[in-house]
Amino acid sequence: MKQMTPAKLLLLLLLTYTVSGKAENDLGFFRKKSAPTLKDTVKINELYDCFLQFRATEPARAKACLKQSIALAEALDLPQQKMLLYNDMGTFYDINGMADSAFHFLHLSLELAQLHNDQERIGMAYKNIGIVYYDIADYANAMSNFVTSLKIHEKNNNQKGIADAYIWMGIVNEFGLQKYRKALDYHRQALAIYEQLNADERKAYSYNNIGNCYNKLQMPDSAIYYFNRSLEIKIKRKDSISIGNTYNNIGTVYYDNGQYRKSLEYYQQSLAYRIKANDLSGIASCHINIGNVYLQLKDYGKALESHTEARRICEQIAYNDGLMAALDGLATTFAAKGDFQNAYTTRLEHERIKDSVFNIQSVQQMEELQVQYDTEKKENQIVQQKLKLSRRNLMIGALSAIFLLSLLTFYLIYNRYKLRQERRLQEELLKEEEKRTRAMLETEENERQRLARELHDGVGQLLTASRLMLNPLYTNAQTPEENKQQIKQTIDILDDSILEIRNISHNMVPDILQKYGLEKAIRHFTDRIRQMRKIDIQVESHELDESKLDVTSQLMLYRIVQEAVNNALKYAEAGRIHIQLTADENELSVMIEDNGKGFDVNQIKEKGGIGMRNLQLRTEYLKGHLSIDSSPKSGTTIIVEIPLS
Repeated sequence: MKQMTPAKLLLLLLLTYTVSGKAENDLGFFRKKSAPTLKDTVKINELYDCFLQFRATEPARAKACLKQSIALAEALDLPQQKMLLYNDMGTFYDINGMADSAFHFLHLSLELAQLHNDQERIGMAYKNIGIVYYDIADYANAMSNFVTSLKIHEKNNNQKGIADAYIWMGIVNEFGLQKYRKALDYHRQALAIYEQLNADERKAYSYNNIGNCYNKLQMPDSAIYYFNRSLEIKIKRKDSISIGNTYNNIGTVYYDNGQYRKSLEYYQQSLAYRIKANDLSGIASCHINIGNVYLQLKDYGKALESHTEARRICEQIAYNDGLMAALDGLATTFAAKGDFQNAYTTRLEHERIKDSVFNIQSVQQMEELQVQYDTEKKENQIVQQKLKLSRRNLMIGALSAIFLLSLLTFYLIYNRYKLRQERRLQEELLKEEEKRTRAMLETEENERQRLARELHDGVGQLLTASRLMLNPLYTNAQTPEENKQQIKQTIDILDDSILEIRNISHNMVPDILQKYGLEKAIRHFTDRIRQMRKIDIQVESHELDESKLDVTSQLMLYRIVQEAVNNALKYAEAGRIHIQLTADENELSVMIEDNGKGFDVNQIKEKGGIGMRNLQLRTEYLKGHLSIDSSPKSGTTIIVEIPLS
């Protein structure tokens, strides 16, 4: 969070005072009126437009305009305007790191919305209150408010509100809890809704969040893919600030993977857009990132230039987080050059700023603790008064409590017995379902093996024998030339048939899977498809330990990949297929992406196609989770996640 310097605070007070004097004259004028007029509304709108115009470039001036607008709306008692203005003042304070004031105005907006039963505003207020909690790292309260907002929007079928809540629940999991896969689920749910609403701006935001998650999961190709999708929309909308942010994110992916020249290109493009939008904090961040790149490239002169410029801007706008990063970069560069005196001096300055930020935060925490203490003190006084009144009826209450406790104990014992019985029944049903699934899959594999043997040993041997019998006729010098041509064509057809039977037999029983394991079997499978179909099909593997998978599990995963790839070739008409295998200590993930024509997932599920059913059955057999993301003309992404323990 940015902290305001004393100079900025003084400027804010002066601007507030100057505008407030005019506000008092306006209020006096409005109080003489019996009811708000069109001119009154225009005045409030003008002040609000002033706030929107200057909130990014001149926050003190923007705040003064918004305060005056609130004063006029309160004097004229305009509830709808007050709800909006209180909400914006709360978010303004949050952006500027003043959590207590943000909570105050957001709760005012919430109370007004509840009074007028404005469900959309109620849901929005809970979301914004959750954002403040998130910004002060109180993730439990943040998530609680986001869930409340989600329930309100679900009750009123407000799809945009539902998607916005999903976005923030994903952000809490991504940045607060580092649960990147959970965050990815939330961001994908939000994206699905934004696509239905055709909300391009929000789709771009979702693509960006998904890209961040993939980068955190060390999946750079997927991260770059979604960042580029986000970038396409932002360029179309000519949103300079957002374009700059996305270029910066792409640069960070390349930087994290050691591609420093490539990252420098994107950081410089980001800088150009941020300069165009006068995004000072973004400009400072770009100079810090560019300086870090030059430091890695050992171009210490340019590294010093970039970090020095970042320091100047951060000091100008009181951007302490950026200032600490710039000082850290300067100190590291000085040390790399052997200028240890400047490195030491700069490091001391870094520690001073760090201690200053810590002290400011400590003061804010103490003030909030004091408010909390006063509130709890008043609540305790009320509790004591209630206790004095309750002593008169203590005996009656005690007897009633004993009776109720007896009833409750009986109910709990009975309910526990009932739940235990239901759980046992459910476990038995699950076991039976698992047995049926296992039997069905084993029967299918046995049938595949039987057919493969019959094709190879039966039809294959007959075709081979036929070829051997024809070959002497072809090589016999006495055979007429025209008969030789017919025999040659027949031999070629037999060769093609023998090869096709071998391919079918191999697909049915992949011997390479048992000999060399899952990854090599998949690569062998894709190599044959690449040779036959001439399409771009790639396999990527990260930290895959196949020793944790038994033979049956490997076979199921191989069948899943086989089914997905065949569907992409047969139905999606894909020209590019990307298969990715990743694993950690607890989970293995298989992702199959294609650029085919896609399909409506809900429609396919309703039809209950064999391919979809096979994927689901094999995933359930592995006790995993299947996720399919597709829409017409947008390609298909299939993700299968299975536990390894």
